[in-house]
Amino acid sequence: NAHVIGKVRTTITLVDPVSSAFTPGVDHVFITTLNPTGSSLLFSTFFGPGEGREVVADNAGNIYATGRTFGNLPVMNAIQPNPGGGSSTIDAFVAKIEVQKIRARRPKFDFDGDGKADVSIFRPDSGAWYLLNSLNGSSDTQFGLSSDKIVPADYDGDGKTDVAVWRESNSTWYIMQSSSNSMRANQFGANGDKPAPADFDGDGRADLAVYRPSDGRWYILQSSTNSLRADQWGVSEDKPVPADFDGDGRADLAVFRPSQSTWYILQSATNSFRGQQWGLGT
Repeated sequence: NAHVIGKVRTTITLVDPVSSAFTPGVDHVFITTLNPTGSSLLFSTFFGPGEGREVVADNAGNIYATGRTFGNLPVMNAIQPNPGGGSSTIDAFVAKIEVQKIRARRPKFDFDGDGKADVSIFRPDSGAWYLLNSLNGSSDTQFGLSSDKIVPADYDGDGKTDVAVWRESNSTWYIMQSSSNSMRANQFGANGDKPAPADFDGDGRADLAVYRPSDGRWYILQSSTNSLRADQWGVSEDKPVPADFDGDGRADLAVFRPSQSTWYILQSATNSFRGQQWGLGT
């Protein structure tokens, strides 16, 4: 991703802003993040009156910004929460913005990494994937068998969806990693499981995960620690529908219950339960 910092006196497009406060005619710090191709705005915020000087990102994607301010900045866990005083009306600032705000905006099925979901199909009879990339046209690739279940997701954290399948007969995930164009195979799950990959730990990579209807449990292999997580959430008839429903950068455990036409979501931000009736059972 590309990060930009500076100052503006006009309004800008905001995306998940830390602060939206703006005073016309006054310089304001702005911080913006674009996807690798520069075609999609992932994050954009005002950061109070002043001017931005430098912006960098660490290996996890967290943003660190510096500059000077002559107003009130949005403050959280600050070492020095108040202006320094004295004869000067200008103070320096250093700020960190957590990566989750940016990761939460990555679309599914973005095979070319331009920030837009691509039209795509899997043809079981031939094991072929046909991708209509929004950035650079169409492509096709042979990957998988007719009995496989497709599980495309960004497993390597490069911002692109990887072509992937789960083979129930041997409980194996086969992933074509877009970052290296190399295949990865991992055995995880059991016969009868429903594959449900998502980024449950918020590290920017999809975790191998299955929902087991027989016991209503989720089994997740967290990519950040390579450790197993098991949680009970759901009943045998449920369909797993994990996604980041609360916007904290981590996928929530969620199921759709056809008999009640109800979504049951365990929100990771607050560990609280949410139920919503929406849809039909058929």
